[in-house]
Amino acid sequence: RKRLTMGPDTVIIKLPSAENLPIRDVPDFKASTLCDALDDMQKFESDLHVKASVMSKLRLDVADTRSLSLLKDKSAGGKFLNEFNENCAKLQDYCDSLAAEVDARKDIIHLLTDAYTSCTASISQLVQTIKG
Repeated sequence: RKRLTMGPDTVIIKLPSAENLPIRDVPDFKASTLCDALDDMQKFESDLHVKASVMSKLRLDVADTRSLSLLKDKSAGGKFLNEFNENCAKLQDYCDSLAAEVDARKDIIHLLTDAYTSCTASISQLVQTIKG
């Protein structure tokens, strides 16, 4: 068992044993695929940091009903509505980016599991060849 710590909770990931896997069952792992996925994750994190910064600087918080207090009269309604719609679009974009990051993290976990299984199988085959 390997432990992966994420925030206040600990997630336990049970990795498959590759020692007794037939060659055809060992995943076809390519390190370049993992490197590409990690590069993509770094881009996601940078993008999310920028979007979170933009969200924190918005005058109108679309997730808070107290924002309605900014609406003073009918004449300001059009401006309020435009700002509200723009901020809703930014919030939706941020949420979509978070969902994409979660999917990318799942892909990386899958790639790391394949890497572990492939490496374990390779080591097992090497040991069997040496003993053989």
